[in-house]
Amino acid sequence: MPTPKPSTALEVRDNAIQLTPALLRDMKPAAVRVDIHDRHLGRVNSGGLVLRVMPSGVMTWTAIAYVDGRPKPHKLGRYSPTFGLEAARKAANALLDDPDKALARSRTGTFGKVANEFLEEYVAGKQLVSAEEYARCLRYYVLPKWQYRRFLEIRRRDVHKLITEVKAKHGQRQAGYVLAVIRRLCSWFETTDDSFSSPIARGMEPGNSAERERVLSDDELVALWRAADKAGIFGRFVKFALLCAQRREKIAGMTWPQLVDGTWNMPKAPREKGVAGLLPLPKLALDIIGRQPKLGRTEFVFAGRTDGPMNGFSKSKLALDTLMLDELDKIARERSDKTMAAKYAEIRALLKQARSRDQAKAKAAQLALRQRWWVLHDLRRTARSYMSACRVPSDVAELTLGHTLPGMRKIYDRYHYRQEKGEALTAVAKHIAKIAGLSRAKSARNKKRKPRAI
Repeated sequence: MPTPKPSTALEVRDNAIQLTPALLRDMKPAAVRVDIHDRHLGRVNSGGLVLRVMPSGVMTWTAIAYVDGRPKPHKLGRYSPTFGLEAARKAANALLDDPDKALARSRTGTFGKVANEFLEEYVAGKQLVSAEEYARCLRYYVLPKWQYRRFLEIRRRDVHKLITEVKAKHGQRQAGYVLAVIRRLCSWFETTDDSFSSPIARGMEPGNSAERERVLSDDELVALWRAADKAGIFGRFVKFALLCAQRREKIAGMTWPQLVDGTWNMPKAPREKGVAGLLPLPKLALDIIGRQPKLGRTEFVFAGRTDGPMNGFSKSKLALDTLMLDELDKIARERSDKTMAAKYAEIRALLKQARSRDQAKAKAAQLALRQRWWVLHDLRRTARSYMSACRVPSDVAELTLGHTLPGMRKIYDRYHYRQEKGEALTAVAKHIAKIAGLSRAKSARNKKRKPRAI
């Protein structure tokens, strides 16, 4: 078996040899590093293909292109059964055909490198509110597949394959989010590279993602209110979320200094699209806040176990779901409603299956629950629907939720609508109290009380 002669310089030489697949299979490493030049491509002062053989036996392909009269080596990859002589010659020829373009592609690097630059220069540079979501989507769904792929080698078929896999495992909505992140990343890179063309095309969206329509029924509201009474701080958190119609993160971040004279002065983060601003709270919401203890040094109204805000929503939501289903079972038994009992028995079974050790069964149950059961954000949609039922003007309702006015009105209409937003939430609180029977319960308690002695 041949043993290569030692060579110290990585450049094309006159003593190149004609490499063959058989010669490569029988190659033995020398005691020092050796560079073997392929006569098939090796030409003096014009470029060629080099096989570097290490004493360990590792063999690596390198192509050499001359740019401005100087040799520029470009590592192609390790020799392997899938990257043999024919593949290496093809890759080297591509480099020799257009050295400037090939070297520019190599400087671009891997998808992981470009993704890090995107997060640092674009996402962090613009202080996007969704920065954590961008990083999460890339970290969990994209980088495990593409981190070490050459960025400029990503094709539409690769994007389609990835999005199809995410849709199958995590649902259509998540697949849409991942595609949106990849699209934004590629659009950003297009602004930095003259020759790059994004592999994302129209029509790649994973189906028509229907807008979520879930709101709580009257029975579910009654059951939720009763269950929340037994769920401690998280139960109060959920009640407050329904009464004020704000996002989960905003409520979790609410602090005592933000509450002044019954009004929540909601801060706006940099580049945040919109918040409700000054939000007068209804009495029912203020009563809930009044039952919250001020713990240690934390300023958060709904504090977690540490000095930070409440977290661990999934675990707390699961405990509340169990209590709520118990209440729904009671309502179904009181009415002798077998259809209602069967409906929520299926939900209970899905909740149990979602905790299965079988990941496939657990994921299928979680997707089914998202379609058939409520999530925390549905409380916001439910409250908005109650505003319409109470004849709250549409503009006031949207501003109460923290949305902006459409068109040029958001620029010219600078009125704060503070009183109107307070009236909207008061109407929602009265509507909730009516459905949950809070007024009747209060009247019953008052009748049981003994008259005070004069």
